[in-house]
Amino acid sequence: GNVTTNDPSLSLSFNSSGVTLGDFTSASATTTTATFSILNYTSYGYVAQIIGNPPSNGAYSLTAMSTTGASTPGTSQYGINLVANTSPASVGANPNNGSFGFGQVAPNYSTPNQFRYVSGETVALAPKSSGLTTYTITYLVNVAGLTPGGQFTSDQTIIVTGTY
Repeated sequence: GNVTTNDPSLSLSFNSSGVTLGDFTSASATTTTATFSILNYTSYGYVAQIIGNPPSNGAYSLTAMSTTGASTPGTSQYGINLVANTSPASVGANPNNGSFGFGQVAPNYSTPNQFRYVSGETVALAPKSSGLTTYTITYLVNVAGLTPGGQFTSDQTIIVTGTY
């Protein structure tokens, strides 16, 4: 058989080139998804954090959901989770661990239909050496009736750190 190296390896790949939310309305939530995969070999696990600001339009920023909660149309909300949802829409997916993955969603982002966004928080982790895990981020936006129009943008980064 093949000889497998003992060298540790940790890799992150983005399966989505960008996130587009489309037009906002105060009558209903806007959702979309993006996927990323983490491959972890011979470390003792990893943590994945997301860092960045909520979407903004000039000086106006959507309100990041600093506590975990449900979608509330008509209010300013920006949140994410990494599981399958049924409300406000059937969107998202649970982590796909394939045959040898041990990745899991961090507790603040693991409840269906509940969203949160705190820059720098851990969103996913593996407690031990793990194969490939693919995660789906569900993005949620709600806007108030007086939210300024125009294009909203945000830059966010996922940082994966191996634990040894």
